[in-house]
Amino acid sequence: MGANHSRFQLIDDTVTWRQIMAFAESRESMARSFATVIASLALLVVGCDSRPSAPALRDTAVYTNEDAGLKFLVPTGWTCSASAVLPTQIEREIVLAQWRMRTPVQGASVEILCFDKEQPFDLHRYHSGPSHGSKQWSSQKDPTEIKVNGNSATRMTYVAEISGTEMRKHVVCFRRGLRVFSFIGLFYESDEKAEQQLQRALDSIQWQG
Repeated sequence: MGANHSRFQLIDDTVTWRQIMAFAESRESMARSFATVIASLALLVVGCDSRPSAPALRDTAVYTNEDAGLKFLVPTGWTCSASAVLPTQIEREIVLAQWRMRTPVQGASVEILCFDKEQPFDLHRYHSGPSHGSKQWSSQKDPTEIKVNGNSATRMTYVAEISGTEMRKHVVCFRRGLRVFSFIGLFYESDEKAEQQLQRALDSIQWQG
C-alpha cells in the first residue's frame, strides 16, 4: 500500500509540474504575442503619419532651404522663432521661417511666407490686409519691380499705427516656379538698425534651380 501511495504521489507531482510548465509557457507565449501587437501598432502609427516634421530651430549664420532652393545670410543677433518644411501643396499660406531681430528698439521681426502661385489674389492688396497687430496697412507707394542678385522681385512698403507708434512693413516677393515667397520685415519707424539689417539680408538672397 505504501508503494502504491508513493507511486500515485509521484504521478500527481508529475502532472502538477507539467501543468505549471504548460501554464508558464502559455503566459510567455501570450506576452510575446502582446509585445508583437504593440510593436506592430507603433509601426502603423508612424507609417500613417506621413507629414514631414518641422526642422529644429537653430540660430545659424546662413539660412538654407533646399526644398525652396533658397539661402541668405542671417544677420548676427537674429533669433529663429519658427521654421517649417515646404509642403507639396499649400492651401493658403505657410510661414516658412521667422526671426526676431536684436536691435535697440524692441519688436522688429522678419518672416518668410510661401503661397502657391496659382492662388487668385492680389499680393499687394493681400499684404495690406489684417496682420501683425493691425487691421489695415497703408501702402506708402506703388509696388516696385526690382532685381536681387539677378532675380526678379516686387517690393512693397506699408505703414500702420500700433500701440500709438508707427510701424513699417517692408515686403519683397519672389515668384519661383509654382510658388511665391514673400519676405516681410517689421520694425518701428525709429529703428534704423532693423531696416539696415533687413536690407543686408535681402541683398544676400540667392536662389538655386
